[in-house]
Amino acid sequence: MKLIQISDCHLFASPELSAYGDINPAQSLTSVLIAALEQQPDGLLFTGDISGDDSGASYQLFLSLLNRWGGEIPWRVIPGNHDNNSYFDETLKTNWLQADTPWVLNGKYIHGLDTRFEGTLGVIDEKQLASVASGIARAWDAGHLLAIHHHPVATGSWMDNHALQNTEALTRWLAKHPVKAVLHGHIHAETQAQLSDTLVLGVPSSCWQWQLSAEFGVASEKPGFRVIEWADSGAFTSRIHRITQ
Repeated sequence: MKLIQISDCHLFASPELSAYGDINPAQSLTSVLIAALEQQPDGLLFTGDISGDDSGASYQLFLSLLNRWGGEIPWRVIPGNHDNNSYFDETLKTNWLQADTPWVLNGKYIHGLDTRFEGTLGVIDEKQLASVASGIARAWDAGHLLAIHHHPVATGSWMDNHALQNTEALTRWLAKHPVKAVLHGHIHAETQAQLSDTLVLGVPSSCWQWQLSAEFGVASEKPGFRVIEWADSGAFTSRIHRITQ
């Protein structure tokens, strides 16, 4: 199974608008999608913050870019703090990876949580965890990934003011369930950590990148995505791919 994780697209209603680092999020997502499809993945997973302006048009733009560049590759999406609006729920509901309906991709199970809470903060809903647990119990040995938006492990940066609030609940839950890795977005940076002996992977944004420093800053790295390969033999690899233009 080859899965590509893309995150934090921050699309505007207008495909002509740019923001941090003079990056146009529609143009950079286009480049990311083209590069992602060159990897010949089995699926695309989007881990939140699809919109950058809470507009219905930004989600329509997302769909149009996927329809143009995504080919026939199946995809799923979870919401981020910037998707705390009715447009996400209405526009992307068909492909929304919700806790009670895992995505089975080439025999591996991918589960999603909605961590939207207050403002930029996130929270783990234990009812959602119970739903994911039920899905895992039905295929305990199949291989499982968990997708969330907010980061559960501190980065030591300004982004920790916008983090997941009840990490302890997730830590306890992970200790009891066979999750290979937790995939998250939100921080616009590549990170790798552990939580209760479970791998926790952060991914670059498809547009602007953040410096994980004490004060807010924009990093110079190019937009990118994560490539996860999980063989039937159990071999698991993960790497970051950044676009070159």
